[in-house]
Amino acid sequence: MTRSILPPTVVNRHGRAAVQSPTTLVLGFIPVFTFGLGYWQIKRLKWKLSLIEELEDKLQMEPMRLPRKVNLGALDDFAFRLVEVDGQFDYSRPIFVGPRVREGALGYHLVLPLVRPEGHGDALLVNRGFVAETQLEGTGSNRRLKNMPTEKDVQKQTKVLALLPRVYPPNAFTPPNKPEKNEWFHANANEMASFYTGQQQQPEQVVIPVYLEEIFAGNAGEAAARISAGAPVGRAPTIELRNQHAVYAATWFSLSAATSVMFGLLVRRAR
Repeated sequence: MTRSILPPTVVNRHGRAAVQSPTTLVLGFIPVFTFGLGYWQIKRLKWKLSLIEELEDKLQMEPMRLPRKVNLGALDDFAFRLVEVDGQFDYSRPIFVGPRVREGALGYHLVLPLVRPEGHGDALLVNRGFVAETQLEGTGSNRRLKNMPTEKDVQKQTKVLALLPRVYPPNAFTPPNKPEKNEWFHANANEMASFYTGQQQQPEQVVIPVYLEEIFAGNAGEAAARISAGAPVGRAPTIELRNQHAVYAATWFSLSAATSVMFGLLVRRAR
């Protein structure tokens, strides 16, 4: 058995110094900190699962009809509900939001005013979906679809099934919209409604800031055919939310366990 040649008081002093060193103290804090992060991710997981269940329940409800007078202040209460609305699309004033990418193709989201029948309320904003850049011509205010609908088709009353989304602010990397140049990088219902209404000296049809996303329920083959034909492809009738909280929680708890073992071994060696 090997004995230290130093007095016990010296050995204990060195042991306490090792335990109280900045490295040891930091290593002792990491397990507590990472465990707290893991617990927080568990709480986020419960919240996300509850939100997904709520949104799925909303999608199962019957599509609602918008009233003639829309209470703009109450729109958030109906976010992620399906909506049915009738009207005529105004192709003379398209908004192209983007660029966007779908199935490897570069393009834009086409937003049009939907003019409701007389007596049924003001016009709304409808995002009709993705249009490939190869199916567009012109730039800025002159950008148009190459294959415009015929006058007969435009005059038809259309029944639209759409989703009332919750539009979130853009991130720091998204450029601001430039309505004066008809350049749009993100959806903003207030800016778009002002853009349309402000273009008319005496607006015959007011466009209100109600923003809908048209539903496309077809398969991938049908979507590809529409893109090739220059027709817009709307969003799927589902809501997909990233839910990685369980993975994050497992990562933090594993890190907490590993650093706890390391801290225990370090303290044991210092004694």
